[in-house]
Amino acid sequence: MSPAHFNRRSCLRFGGASALALGLGPRVAKAASKPKRIIFCVQMHGFFRPNLELIPPGRSAGEAYEMALDPAGLSPILQPLAPWADRLLVLDGLSLNSAIADYWQAASNPHVPAHIHLLTGAPSAEYDLDGAASAASVDQRIAAHIASQAGAPAFGSVEVGLRIGGALELGAYNWSGPSTALPYLYEPSGLFDLLFSDLGSARGSTGLPAWRERLARFASDEHAALLARRTGASADRLSAHRDLLAALADRFAGLGALACVPPERPQPSLSYASRYADHGSVIAAAFACDLTRVATIAFESQAAIDCGGAAGTDLHADYAHSTTEDNPTGSEQADGVMTEASRNHAGHIATLLASLAAIQEDDGSTLLDHTIVVWTSELARGLHQGSRAYSDFPFILAGGGAFDMGRYVSYAQDHAPPMGVAPVGPQAVGPSHNHLLVSLCQAMGLDDVTSVGVESVALVDGTELDCTGPLERLV
Repeated sequence: MSPAHFNRRSCLRFGGASALALGLGPRVAKAASKPKRIIFCVQMHGFFRPNLELIPPGRSAGEAYEMALDPAGLSPILQPLAPWADRLLVLDGLSLNSAIADYWQAASNPHVPAHIHLLTGAPSAEYDLDGAASAASVDQRIAAHIASQAGAPAFGSVEVGLRIGGALELGAYNWSGPSTALPYLYEPSGLFDLLFSDLGSARGSTGLPAWRERLARFASDEHAALLARRTGASADRLSAHRDLLAALADRFAGLGALACVPPERPQPSLSYASRYADHGSVIAAAFACDLTRVATIAFESQAAIDCGGAAGTDLHADYAHSTTEDNPTGSEQADGVMTEASRNHAGHIATLLASLAAIQEDDGSTLLDHTIVVWTSELARGLHQGSRAYSDFPFILAGGGAFDMGRYVSYAQDHAPPMGVAPVGPQAVGPSHNHLLVSLCQAMGLDDVTSVGVESVALVDGTELDCTGPLERLV
């Protein structure tokens, strides 16, 4: 419906239920502000940790310490991110303690609870070969909060999978609620069509923000005219809607300054790197147009030959389980292949950061300045013997606006392990990753959130490990 055909009755509906279709809602006006955005990037098969971790002189793995990130001194896996060192926060030594407690009920397949717990921190709802989460994942909690705000984007979140020729083979990370996994889009062109089909294909058009601005400005003016003839509670409601719509019009005008135009529609490609870059550029454009503020990119296995492996071999079966970390029968070849696999992912993350940094906001900052990128793996390490898969977990954060960046922060492994660990499990664990999930919620505006997933975990020494509250040492 164009403004030229927007009558008074439609104007009143615009301030109420009909506005929801535009990402607007019948809420009290608030001052316009730049949205915060978040992207979760999850790879498979863990990291070869000796080529990821940074240990300063005089320190040992498993201790608490922190150090500034030196672009020239990054570990082999992190080296592709050297240009972004001042925008990184590497967190090492967290533990998926909720997953350790769940492991032995999960068909003895470490991948299953990993997928379930990584973004939920909550117990499994189903214990079979596929498994299912018992709660919504943190991305969906954030998306629901954003959707409850005035001026919410049209899409609560987007979830894309990166694999050549198939779907994720071991389940989902994103859950809208108990036992409800979200599907992934695999083709960058499909993501483009989903997000930008309504904007048309003409590049250079101001697109959706300009249309929303005109509509919001028109509705605000109509509300002002009606307000002159109303009194009492009716006038108060109209006044609130008028202010809301005026603020939204200003905000959409600002979004138009972000060059909110559809990117080129991605072309089919069998290149893992090209498909990732295409997904990243479409997501960055969607952020600029405020079509969504929450995204997940789920990496599937790469071809072993693209990571230095031999032709005809498999990254998971032939290399991930054969590294030398905690494995006297491992091979240095496997170490190299799994290091290269994670280096490739680091390069993909660098491409994503560049896409976000290339789009300038109207105040001179960039999308990256207002976006949190979270890179991690489903498992801590490729050799995932028993519950050892869930300890010494790394999370690499990038972007700005929330935490003290440019640091490597190691957390001490000084808690007894959770109940139910195997003999090959960890002898000690670090803080629960639930704390990080709380911190991410709070950074995205969920100030009242104090727990995500389990609130405590029973340890083998008879004590309870608290899993509530934000993670320490982020700021």
